[in-house]
This record gives sequence, structure tokens and C-alpha cells, in this order.
Amino acid sequence: MLVAAGVALPLMLLSAGIIWQLTANERENRREAILYATRTLMNAVDAMLNKQIALGETLASSPALQADDFETFRAEAERAAPGLSGAWVVVSDADGNILLNLSPATTQTIRRRTAAGMDLQKRALAAGKVQISDVFLGTVTKIALIVVEVPVPRTGRPPLALSVAMDARIFLPLFETWNLPDGWLAGLIDGKGNFIARSRDHDRTVGTPASEGFRNAVRTSREGWNEFPSVDGEPIANAHVTSRLSSWAMGVAVDQARFEAPVLRTLTTATLAGIAAIVASVLLALWAARRIANPIEEIETGTHALLLRQEVTFEPTGVPEVDRALDAFNATAKVLQRHEQERDEREQHIRIIMRELSHRSKNLLAIVMAIARQTARNSPSFSEFERRFNSRIQALASAHDLLVEQQWGGATMEGLAHAQLSAFGLEKIAMRGEPVKLRAETTQNVALALHELGTNASKYGALSVPEGRVELDWVLERTEEGPPSLRLTWREIGGPKVQPPEDRGFGCFVLERVTVNALGEGRIEFDEDGLVWTCTVRPEHLIGAGEDAADTPAYLADAQAKRRAS
Repeated sequence: MLVAAGVALPLMLLSAGIIWQLTANERENRREAILYATRTLMNAVDAMLNKQIALGETLASSPALQADDFETFRAEAERAAPGLSGAWVVVSDADGNILLNLSPATTQTIRRRTAAGMDLQKRALAAGKVQISDVFLGTVTKIALIVVEVPVPRTGRPPLALSVAMDARIFLPLFETWNLPDGWLAGLIDGKGNFIARSRDHDRTVGTPASEGFRNAVRTSREGWNEFPSVDGEPIANAHVTSRLSSWAMGVAVDQARFEAPVLRTLTTATLAGIAAIVASVLLALWAARRIANPIEEIETGTHALLLRQEVTFEPTGVPEVDRALDAFNATAKVLQRHEQERDEREQHIRIIMRELSHRSKNLLAIVMAIARQTARNSPSFSEFERRFNSRIQALASAHDLLVEQQWGGATMEGLAHAQLSAFGLEKIAMRGEPVKLRAETTQNVALALHELGTNASKYGALSVPEGRVELDWVLERTEEGPPSLRLTWREIGGPKVQPPEDRGFGCFVLERVTVNALGEGRIEFDEDGLVWTCTVRPEHLIGAGEDAADTPAYLADAQAKRRAS
């Protein structure tokens, strides 16, 4: 049963994740389809408005208007009427007096514009550019109208206003052309949130406020997806897009139940498929468990025989792995006594190694924590912190590799220098010194110092220019009082002029405090000809100072030989 559960549980989690992803993808695809339809309809509305604006601006530039020749202008406007798609032209003066009205539905003379029309006209004349009205009810026609107001500036004469008025139903063919699926609802609202056109119940809703949810969504963002009740109280899922041309908003909605139906179908199908797969997996796991249960009894019998130091005998189980295990039990019984003593010795050795590993791991973690704190303190951004921290940890890792290669018996100074400085180009770095081996803790501290020196030199110092070079020397300073100490000298030559830094960063912290305090004495000199760093490593941090480096790795021995030959 545990085997069956072990098989079924991951599969159940996987199935749940797949079902969730399929459902999310289906819902997102539906949203994108509705949002795409909304953008398309809004673009079509903007195209119609741009057409009316272009024709209005063309008519507004007529010389007849400049000369108050309204008969000639009437003829021009009538010729352009087919391009207005059912709209008509009205010309009025700056005081709102209507000078020309080409509305085919007007049966009586209208002498002045309405208050709303005057407000639109004043805005157009003041701004000197086209203005688009909200939806309003025509005084004479009693139909919902939209007006594109075009200012007509005139030289030496009062300006005029040219209005392109259109029936709001001009936008209804757009909904029919798009052929919205069943259950979809499209609506166009003006800047005040009133319906200009609606694919369903247009005559009843035109000029009336859209639902509160629709209006709030438009006020919140220019484009988005929201769920709220429609003006009819039905729950809908709605996408909206606001035009930058007119500040109108197009909304395309679908009944919530219709929107969720495909998602539910996907969820149901995936769930049933997942359940079927889980049941099949459980049945298969149970069958496999039965095949395993009987051989396990044979293993148990063989184990008891081993405990009693008896010969293991068994009948073939038909499971090759179990048969091989029981044969191994028989062979193991013959050498068990000898292995018990060896096991005790190995366990003792492992305990010693674990204590040493714990000690070294704590030291390494302390170094990493210190690097992280100091790097974060001197990094202006997270990306800079990440770059600096990674390079310093890489330097520490390189030193760690050398120590592992030598089984934590320390590392040669030359090997450590090659490992830390190879990334900066050894052709510009001269290294020389006596064979000397550093202890493990010393290796890590010197590695950090060399990394900081190489990084600084490649960015700001001698390695940052073609003619620059670096000399790294180490020498054993012998005295009569005791064992020798090691003196390290880093000298940059031919680089840019050196200026002491105003702020001491992590590199200075490592070179002036961490390395020096841990190893001995040292200092940084900001010489104009190049940075100079010296450090004296105390004898207790060295291994076999002055001895022949016979244990130097082969690749270092080759490098030494080539350098001596040159």
C-alpha cells in the first residue's frame, strides 16, 4: 500500500498541476480573445472618427468659408456628403448662430446652437483643434447624436465652427460586421460613461449611463479585464479599451456562465483523465507490490539465518534482484567476523574526519558571512553586490579546490598565485619566490588578498592598460631566533597614476585588516607609480618553509621550468 501511495501521490500532484495549468490557459485564451475583439472594435470606431475628422478639416479649409460664400460651400459639402457616411455638416459663427445646416432630417429652421453645442464650440475655438462631443439628444431630430467640432480660423474675420454631426447608430454596423458570438455584448460609452452604441437593446440604452462596474473600470485604467453586473443585473466578464482619440471606451463582455463554460469543460475532461490515470497507476502499483511482498519474506528468512551465522538456503523467488541479494547474504556471512573489526576502525576514523569537517565548515561559513556583510556594505546596488560577491566566492572556491587536492594539507604559494591570478592574464604578471607551503587557513586569507589585488589592478591599476604589469614576489626571511617568516610583495608598474581612495571598500578591508591581522604584518602604499602591498606571514602559518617543493603539481612544475628557461 505504501508503494501504491508512493506512486499515486506524485501522480495526483502532477495531475492537479496539469489540470490547473490547462484551466488557467483556457481562461487566459478566452480573455485574450475578448480583449482582441475589444481592441479591434475600438480601432474601427477610431477609424470612422478619423474619417469624419479628415473630411471636416478638408471642408473647414474651403476658400468659400473664408469669403462667407455659403452657397458655394453648400455645393462643396453636398458633393462630400457621400464620404460622411450619413453624417451632415453644420456651420455656425463664434456667437453660436447657425449659418448653414445640411441635416436631411431638419424640417424647421434652427437659428442657434444648444448650450451643449456652444460649450463644445468654445472648446474647439479656444484649443484651436478638433473636439469630439459626448452623446446627446438632438433638439429637433430627437435622436442620439455625436458631433465632431472643427474650428475654422479666418484671417481678418471672426472664426467659424464646422460641426460634423452623426447619428449614434452609425456605429451599430461595426457590431454586425464583427458577428459577435452568442452571449457576447459590445458597448461604446462616451467620456461621461453614457452609452453611444450597444449591440443589444441599443434604442433603449443609448444616452443612458453604463453599469457602475464598467464606468469604474474605465476610470481606473485605459485597458483591462473586470467582472461585474451589467446594466441588466446579469453577471458578466468584461474587457475594455479606451481611445486616445476621443476618450470613449469600448467594452466587450460575455455572460459569466458562458465565459466559464469552456473552462469548466476543460477542467472536467482533465480531471476525469487524471482520475483514470491515478486509478490505473494504483492498480499497477498494487500488482507490483504483490510481486515484491513474497520475495521480501525470503529476505527476512535469510536475514535471521545471518544473525545466527547459519548457511543461507532459499528457493528461487523469480525476482532476480532478490535472488542475488540472498546469494550475497550467504557470501557475507563468511567474512562478517573479519569486517566487524574493520568496521569499528572505520567508524572511529569517520568520527575524527567529521569533527575536522565540522570545524573547517564553520570556519568557511564564517568567512563567507564576513564577505557577504562587507560586500553588501560597499555595494551601491544588488547587481553590483551579486557580481562582487560571486567573484569573491569563486576566489575562495579556487583556494578550496587547491586544499582539497592536497587533502587539506595546505597549498604551495606558487600554485595558489597561479590559481587566483590566471583569470587576469599571467603574461602581464611576473611571479617569483622560494618553494613554500601555506597552511589551510592561510591559503584562504592569501587567496582573498590576491583576488582583491588582481580585481583592483584589472579595473583601475596596472592590468587595466596594455603597458602595465605586476610583480609578485615572496621570500623567506630567516632569523637566528626561530623559523623564517614569509614576506609577500605586490607591486604594480606602468599603470595609471595612483590616488588614495576616498572611501575604503571591501578590498582595503581585506588587505589592511583581515589578511594582515590573521597572518602577521602588512600595509598598502598608494605610490604614484603604482600600488604596492606588502604582508609578512608569521612562521606558524607556514608548512616546511624552505623545503624543496617536490610535491608541487605537475602543471606547476612545467610552468616553473618554462619560466626558468626563459
